[in-house]
Parts: sequence; C-alpha cells; structure tokens
Amino acid sequence: MDRSPAGPGPSAADVAATVDPIQAAAQAAAIEEVRVYVENIRPTDLTDAGRLVGHLMNAEVLLMNVAAAFADRTDTEGQA
Repeated sequence: MDRSPAGPGPSAADVAATVDPIQAAAQAAAIEEVRVYVENIRPTDLTDAGRLVGHLMNAEVLLMNVAAAFADRTDTEGQA
C-alpha cells in the first residue's frame, strides 16, 4: 500500500495570504505565551497535588488561548 502524501501542502505564502494580520499576531502571541510558560517550569514535586493541579489549570487556559487564536474567524462573521 502506498502511503506517500498526495502532494506538497500549501506554501507559506499561500497560508499567509489567507490569515488576517490581527489573527496572525494573536496566534504568535499565544504560542509565545506557551513557550515562556514551558521554559519557566521548574522540576516539580510529583507528590504536591496542589502544584500539579495548578500546572494543569494553567496548561488548560493556555490551550484554550491557542485554540481561540487559531479558530476559524468565518464562523462568527456577521454575528452580533
């Protein structure tokens, strides 16, 4: 069975042409926020349930921010 890709994906220029500059900035900011958070995580005591829950809650918020930044804006166009 041939599992090769169907062909090359869209070029960076094609993708950039379809992304709103405001949305692209929000995406970059969300990714940078995650990068900084991960960079600053120190070794964690795995028996400290409160700290682990805190990390999970922070990660959940960051993931929601990333999802919102990458959401398709056409879903909400024209809605109040």
